Amino acid sequence: MKKIHADVSTIRELHNAGMRNIDIARLLDTTRQRVWQVLNYRKKTKAKKIPPDMVDLPLTVGQAAESLGVHVNTLRRWANQGNIQCFRVGNRRDRRFRPEDIKEEIHLEEVPRLSNTPGRK
Repeated sequence: MKKIHADVSTIRELHNAGMRNIDIARLLDTTRQRVWQVLNYRKKTKAKKIPPDMVDLPLTVGQAAESLGVHVNTLRRWANQGNIQCFRVGNRRDRRFRPEDIKEEIHLEEVPRLSNTPGRK
């Protein structure tokens, strides 16, 4: 089998053609870990600047969930669905919530609670 140069475009082309990572690595005389790194590379994005109106102590997911009386995963789901607004910080892209948004959510008449969901105790 003829060895060819292992550049990024070649690895992506072979992968898109249906070759497995280990087969690509053998063909290109590299490691399968290197092939995996090339295929799963994501450009690091800089964290967005926090707008000036959000500077006053944003709440973590745990703090916001506790004040709403819901589980942290419920709050994350609400944020993903757009029911409550959040912004992301840092390289890990952690969620933060404005205290005003949480206060608005508390004043809504119907805030779903885990204890009220049917089927689970």
